[in-house]
Amino acid sequence: MRISLLRYAGIYIATALGLALLTWVLASFAGVRLPTGLSTALPPMLAALLEGQAFARETREPLLNDEAWSAAFRMTLVVAVINAVILGGVLLFTPELTNPEVLTIVGVVFLVLLVVVLLVNRIFLGMGARSQLKALESRK
Repeated sequence: MRISLLRYAGIYIATALGLALLTWVLASFAGVRLPTGLSTALPPMLAALLEGQAFARETREPLLNDEAWSAAFRMTLVVAVINAVILGGVLLFTPELTNPEVLTIVGVVFLVLLVVVLLVNRIFLGMGARSQLKALESRK
């Protein structure tokens, strides 16, 4: 069994939508604002952690470093595609963002956030696999 990019994408999207709903509810009814970085970090954290756990449950083996980096890179590509689709939709409805200067800034921010997502994916994928292996060992 290898990393399931489809499962990762589903968890990522569900977490992002749930977080968006929670942010809206808290802002609308309680006047509480969540940190903006949370929406960048939490979805890949949770998705990578759960994917690492699923990998360990299926294989009962540790995740090798090269394999973990490869999987983290592929998972980051999934995030890039999801967010590129969202960004494309936003650009369709906000023509003022199509200014070349604004697009350059958006592109740079997009790339920086993808580097953050890559690191988050790598760290939490390994963490999920290790924690699941420890849990499986303790049940024996």
